[in-house]
Amino acid sequence: MTAPAVAALRVNVVARGEHRVLVLDGRLDETFEALIGEALDELLEERQVRVIVDLRTLTYLNSRGVSIFIAAVDQLREAGGDLKIVGAPPQAKLVLERLGIDRLLQQFATPEEAVEAFKVPIQEFLSDGGLGTFVAGAKAKTFHASDCKKVKRLKSVVVFASKQAARVAGLKPCPRCLGQ
Repeated sequence: MTAPAVAALRVNVVARGEHRVLVLDGRLDETFEALIGEALDELLEERQVRVIVDLRTLTYLNSRGVSIFIAAVDQLREAGGDLKIVGAPPQAKLVLERLGIDRLLQQFATPEEAVEAFKVPIQEFLSDGGLGTFVAGAKAKTFHASDCKKVKRLKSVVVFASKQAARVAGLKPCPRCLGQ
């Protein structure tokens, strides 16, 4: 009887203007941590510090596989860039949330959304409300932190990635949950 084959991880780096997209296809666990680390190190050496990690074709992610993102994000931010996650499938999204990674790295549905997010420097973004999620009712004039009690009563919501995005949409912060 032979042991089942371990699904390989394929890493493809795609240039997208001044951004680099790491497309991960397959299974990301500690077995392939070095492969991702090498790709990220190469990007840093080439001074490509605006990195988008595309997880849309990832079949598995465990907590050890995530550690490489944490190791790289500080170096990228020090160099004036950042690392953003795109398209995490449900299992991967659960791992990222349980580890609190969703509070350290921005997540988006598509690479286009991540590219757009790079327009706001990460330090400015973090100082303006961090990586919290902010929501408003469909026709509201006020936005709330996602954990505000008022959010539970909303029938439909619009989600904003930052306080700044909600303000740009013409909304005012909730004085109760955002204290402003």
